[in-house]
Order: sequence, then structure tokens, then C-alpha cells
Amino acid sequence: MSQIVILEKRTYDGWPYDVVCTELLIPSTTIAQVNQVLCDPASAGLVFGSPVVNVATNNYPDGTVAPPGTAIQVHISGGVLPPLLTALMVTIRAQFTDSLGNQAEATALLNLTNDVQAV
Repeated sequence: MSQIVILEKRTYDGWPYDVVCTELLIPSTTIAQVNQVLCDPASAGLVFGSPVVNVATNNYPDGTVAPPGTAIQVHISGGVLPPLLTALMVTIRAQFTDSLGNQAEATALLNLTNDVQAV
């Protein structure tokens, strides 16, 4: 069972983010093409760079492993918070075609905020 990971971004920041698609892919298939990356709500004003598919194995701090061809990396910048809100939960939607021609959509949650979190 997959674990929900919530990404976090301040409106000023611009960083690359990974969307791991291993659980959406049939064994031995890979991501052939990233069709588009969107966000809901669109009014969040996020700006997406050109998405790329990982060419090497990616290992993440939580123990997740994404073999080559199973993760989408996209640079996300910008963002607009509605008046009187200090944060907005945004759904990132990465739509892709796999090596068999199947189309799928991977989603990730992103907390768009300007709050400084205590560490």
C-alpha cells in the first residue's frame, strides 16, 4: 500500500520535485512520455518546468526506490495564496504514457505556504 507524501513549497521557492510512479506501472514497464503536468486548483499559479523521467535509480530518504524510468521530475516555481490564507493544499497531476502505450496520471499533494515551520 502506498504512503501519502505531502510535498511543501513556499511561494517564492523554485525546486525540482519528484513524482514516483512505481505503483502505477505494470511490472517491467517504464514511463515512455510525460504528456503534461498540471495542478488543482489552477488558481494556485504554479509554474512547471519541462518534466523529465529518471534515467538512473533514485533512492529517497523514506526508503522508496524508483528504478530507471519510473519517476517524473519537474521544476515547480511560483504560486499564489488566496487572500487571508497562509497555506493551500494543491494536487499535482503528472499525466504520462507508459512503454505499452497505456495512459496514467500520478498525483502528489503539495502544501503551498509561506509559513515558517519550526524544525
